[in-house]
This record gives sequence, structure tokens and C-alpha cells, in this order.
Amino acid sequence: MRNTTRRLAITATTVVASLALTLTPAAAGGPQADSVQGSQLAATATELITNLDAIGWPAERAYNYYGTPSRVTLGTPNQPTTYLNVSQCATFVRRLMSHRFAWATSSWFTAEFGDSFPDSAEFHDAFAADLDRTDDIPDIRGFELHVFPYFNLEAGDIMAIRYDDGSSGGSGHMAIIGTGSHLVDDTHPSYREWAIRVMDSTSSPHGVPAAGHDFPDTRFYLDPQTGRWTEADGAGAGWMFIRTARADGAIISHSWSADDDTWHTVADRPINFGRIDLYA
Repeated sequence: MRNTTRRLAITATTVVASLALTLTPAAAGGPQADSVQGSQLAATATELITNLDAIGWPAERAYNYYGTPSRVTLGTPNQPTTYLNVSQCATFVRRLMSHRFAWATSSWFTAEFGDSFPDSAEFHDAFAADLDRTDDIPDIRGFELHVFPYFNLEAGDIMAIRYDDGSSGGSGHMAIIGTGSHLVDDTHPSYREWAIRVMDSTSSPHGVPAAGHDFPDTRFYLDPQTGRWTEADGAGAGWMFIRTARADGAIISHSWSADDDTWHTVADRPINFGRIDLYA
């Protein structure tokens, strides 16, 4: 398990620096946080996850699980069993985009991503092409994470990771960014570490159920039969972690959870972001 005590041993100087770095973009003089369209996507993901969680594990497994073929139903608020999620990470994002935005049709995905149901690598590459202006995506803007002079990640942004290291787990991973991402470690001389709130559909939630719960995942639950913390799958919200270079703010690496000591470099698993932007 990662040593979380080092996060508590932060000097007063570090705290001041942390507060400066975690100002909202609006407060720091940047663009207004949480664009309207991005906020709508984040709200849709939150609605789905919150209502499914109201069912309660383990009964929720009948309505929310990682699998194929993908089906996502946004039901009637406060009627949890009218909601359904059967998806993987990329189909989760794709289904929610199509639910929220009339322009996100099968033909639009095929034209812009080369597939009516693009995988994580295809999302990543399309965001990269939009960022370097080799292939524009209407209604989405590819962008790089920046942490200076302000932290530019907003709720509703889409994170796409491509697996180039030959590991199992498909083409990569992707998630919708939630609220609350923040600086957690400003003590290292060469990098800063950030907790990133993610909403996704996965077979492996972000963390270890029996470990500390400073960065919990909604797919962990205390099994009433065994009395043990247990891991579910499907749609939920958790935390991933990113390290950025102190010198220029570029992403160096990421890890799956607070309990994962494996850091994947961008050479092995590059990360790109997309933002819903009707003016893109």
C-alpha cells in the first residue's frame, strides 16, 4: 500500500503552495471551470452512478456490472431499479455521450473515431489528432493537462489512456472526470502528485476494499454475509493518481489507485484528454 502518512507531513510552505495550485481556473484567472456541456456529461454520469448505488450492494450487481453487449439506461430519478449499466470503460463513456448529446450519433462516432463504438485507444488517438490539429473533431477539443498557472481539468472532461506496454486489459482505459480532483503531494523535488476523481465502468475498481478509505471507490461495500469489505464491478466513482513534472507541469506517470504502487509512464501508457466544446 502506498504510504499515505507522507501526505500528512506537509510543511506550512507546502500547504500554501498547494492552495495556490488548486485554485479553480476562474479564481486563478483562467477560463471558467466546468463548461456547460462538460458539466452536463458529468451530471449524467453522476445521476446514473448515484441512483444505482441507492439500490445497495450486493443487490446492485443485478443492475450494474462490467460486461457486453453494452446497455445503459437512465431511468426515473429516485427510482433506482429503473437504471441499468452493462458496459466497459469506453462503451460507458460512449453511451452516456449519446444519451446527453443529440449530435453524438453512431455515424458521428464512425466519422470522427473510425468506429461507431470506439475503444480507449481510438478515443486517445482522436484527442491527440485534434490537439495537434491534424484531424479536427467537431464538438470536442483535445487538450493537455496543465497545472500552472491553474489546474485546467474540469468535471465532464474525458480522460483516455492507451496501453502501449503490451499488458492485458484491452486497448486502454478511459473515464469521465468528476469533481474534486486536487493536489495531494507537493513534497517531491521533481514532481507533484494529483488525485483525479474518475467516473468509469471497470472490472477492477480503484483501490483495495480492505485498505484505508481516504480515496474510496463506490464499488466497495461491506458484505452483510461475510462482514468483509468486498469489491464489485461496473459503473462507479473512484480515484486515480497522476504525477506531473515540477519543471513544466507535463504528465510523467499515473497509477490506478491510492493502494497501487505501480506507476505507468506516459511512454508506456500515454494519456490524452477531451473536452465537450460546441465551438471546437
